[in-house]
Amino acid sequence: MLPKLNRIPRSLFKNAIKSSKFIASSNFNFRYKFTPLEAATNPNGRSARNVPQIPLMGFIKEPEKRFAIVISKNTIKKATDRNLLRRRCYSIIQKNLTRIKNGVLGIFLAKKGVEKLKFIEMEKEIVGLLKKANILKNV
Repeated sequence: MLPKLNRIPRSLFKNAIKSSKFIASSNFNFRYKFTPLEAATNPNGRSARNVPQIPLMGFIKEPEKRFAIVISKNTIKKATDRNLLRRRCYSIIQKNLTRIKNGVLGIFLAKKGVEKLKFIEMEKEIVGLLKKANILKNV
């Protein structure tokens, strides 16, 4: 499972979709956006780089890469199946997290029929989308 710090929270979700780029494959749509490191702000609204890093200040610098998986109820009816697919997608992203460039907000949107995919096929498709978006580093 992808660590919570690398998942997009609801508060950043609209920002991630707004003015993002779009790539489609047969089973997934992928929306992504590169964010500058200055986007990490503290509660006062100032950039995290300009504020001294004191642990008692009560804010945490945003991580450089965040992802979300969206699976509609219209796509897969049963919640258990949606959660299984979400966990699989997060594990694929976590496996490739070290190869992903910094400053990325990415959202994978599942299409109908994605539940029939095997894990290996799903992994090829997600990694293919990341390569197509030029998000993976050449390692």
